[in-house]
Amino acid sequence: MIRIFCKGLPFELSRVLFTEYKSRKGEIDYQISHDRAFYERYIENIDTVYLILAMSIYYKRVVAQLDAISTFQNNLRDRWKIGIVRIGDTLLTSEDEMSLSAYSGDFHRIMNHFNLPIWLFDWSDSVHFLRNIVMLYDHLKRLDRELDE
Repeated sequence: MIRIFCKGLPFELSRVLFTEYKSRKGEIDYQISHDRAFYERYIENIDTVYLILAMSIYYKRVVAQLDAISTFQNNLRDRWKIGIVRIGDTLLTSEDEMSLSAYSGDFHRIMNHFNLPIWLFDWSDSVHFLRNIVMLYDHLKRLDRELDE
């Protein structure tokens, strides 16, 4: 699943994402296999869980970083009237900021389209990730009930 998110990324970053995904996926498989009775009702399609895992790793390693850069650049421009930021040999202009915002904006639109809350991607270990999946299941069931009313 993670390969979808690695297209077009630098090799080193892709390798980091792929390694983390592989490791976390193994941990998740282990947790689910040792508590199948509990997770069975929450995890109807394991491929969906793997996709959310890939999305959350991509979010933490790429999108959150782009959001931080964009916020930092906005603060510099708005508070101190600095229009161009230099990071190493790279100059970040307002045009760069717009393209970074558009890139992360696409990801946020996908999240909104599928009702994926931001807290879903906030986890520190695989058990925490699975707890978030359970919370997502409950969250989506609650949304379904509200729509039915």
